[in-house]
Amino acid sequence: MPRLQIEGVNKHFGSFTALNDIWLDIPAGKLLCLLGPSGCGKTTILRIIAGLESPDSGKVLLDGNDLAILPPHRRDIGMVFQSHALFPHLSVAENISYGLRITGISKSERLERVDELLETIRLPDAGGKRINQLSGGELQRVSIARALARQPRIFLLDEPTSALDANLRETMQIELRRLQQSLNITTVVVTHDQSEAMTLADLIVVMQAGTIEQIGPPMEIYEKPRTEFVANFIGATNMLNCLWDGNCAVLGNNKLNIKSIADSSLTRGDPVKVSIRPERVELLAANRGRKPDSNQLTGTVEFVRNIGNLVEIHTRCENTSIAHTYSPQNLSTELNLREGDAVIVHLPAEHCLLYSK
Repeated sequence: MPRLQIEGVNKHFGSFTALNDIWLDIPAGKLLCLLGPSGCGKTTILRIIAGLESPDSGKVLLDGNDLAILPPHRRDIGMVFQSHALFPHLSVAENISYGLRITGISKSERLERVDELLETIRLPDAGGKRINQLSGGELQRVSIARALARQPRIFLLDEPTSALDANLRETMQIELRRLQQSLNITTVVVTHDQSEAMTLADLIVVMQAGTIEQIGPPMEIYEKPRTEFVANFIGATNMLNCLWDGNCAVLGNNKLNIKSIADSSLTRGDPVKVSIRPERVELLAANRGRKPDSNQLTGTVEFVRNIGNLVEIHTRCENTSIAHTYSPQNLSTELNLREGDAVIVHLPAEHCLLYSK
């Protein structure tokens, strides 16, 4: 299985810096998601790997060999674009086999390969259909099959589910992950959807403004975001504006202990931010008293939202809104709170992350 490496890649478009010193090592057979907002450089990386753009400096290596000397059609890479780019005048089978036909593979081999791929994408009887007869999800599967037809060593996907509705998008994400695992093919996916990245990836690369903010497995990125940007971009979080007193973060008249403090440069009075995920916040009815540990604020419920599988409670503490979420099936946290109720908000120190401004 091939190993894909990106070493010190830089790319400018005029005065705009699209990529700034990008280093990536993508393990063989793994799926890596490039995640970030529009304009952060993730699609530029994909296009450089594919040979559709050239880096200003740096290298792209496949098993140690520099891809720069090879044109796109000789890089042994399959790519799925945001637009399906399928030929409307050809059948599904003809679209899938197009790349095989122009390379001179015999008709019998082409037909056999197409049949295999139609089974793989779960459309075994669709070979004779025209493109305009397919749904959005089916079009996406056909474009994937076409990219895989020549058995590429590297598989690239640019926003593969962005054109699908929400329910179909989730289904396609699961199918894509299953397909990648069954083929054991080294894959790079570009997305701006953090839930898609969490579903698909072995490794997530979070990007901002042409640089890499953090690389890691999905749950590591979620539980231990290294920067304020990553904490805000991946999932929901409470970001509390505080001051540093030398040992604790101070919110109003309350001291918040932080279990792990990585920034040793902080001095007393520095502005800091404390992040905690809504599902890690704990609420206690005010008349039940406080827990015997710290990080507890007095607050008032200002909004309750029940969305079926999740209850979201917003509480006002020290002129700051703090969100708490829980599953209604978890009866131990069910307080039956209403707007205006007084509560104690507990922020467990082990789940509080500190960021300097």
